[in-house]
Amino acid sequence: MNRDIWRYYIQVAFTEDGYAPLEILNNKYLRLKLGIGRSVDITEHIDKNKILNLLYGSTNLQYAIKNKLIDKNFLDIIFDNPPKLLLKETAEFKRRHPDIAKLIPKIRPKLIYRRKDNRVTVVWRFHVSNKKVLDVFYNNYGMLPHSKKNEAFVARYKFYKKYGGKRIDKDIYAKYKILIEKYPYKITKEYTIRKFHELFGDRIWK
Repeated sequence: MNRDIWRYYIQVAFTEDGYAPLEILNNKYLRLKLGIGRSVDITEHIDKNKILNLLYGSTNLQYAIKNKLIDKNFLDIIFDNPPKLLLKETAEFKRRHPDIAKLIPKIRPKLIYRRKDNRVTVVWRFHVSNKKVLDVFYNNYGMLPHSKKNEAFVARYKFYKKYGGKRIDKDIYAKYKILIEKYPYKITKEYTIRKFHELFGDRIWK
């Protein structure tokens, strides 16, 4: 895969399945986190009775372990079946950027999802907040140009680069709130309605 195709592949992947929230930590400093998730169906590897012990919908893996919804055998099955695509993607990223390869964390299982038809999938996630890795991603990839997701990522990244090393005061926090209002991490119904009116005014489509 040549460089241009690889760049486009990463841009598409992170636009469709990636995330990049900008957070204020308890120590009053900013953290920009870049990540992507991939799912694996493990239904065929699990005993039916163990599936029935799971909650419907998504369950945090640590919660499932703590509350004994899964046992060691179940956990072993999860770790024996990581998403092959995500493993290949991270390995290729390391190969293309050997100077930061040691800064790339391992992928981790995060959520267990039980569907109504009792199929079980595990969501694995890769996420990183290391500044050098973020710089490489921003300078070489980003998300799809002209997409709203890339627009939001660029705005968050630039804000992080400007204020990332500073303790959050009232002035920075006010600017942070404006940024999050303009580029919310989670798209609410109110945000969707507001953006619709900004783009189309009071026109009604029939």
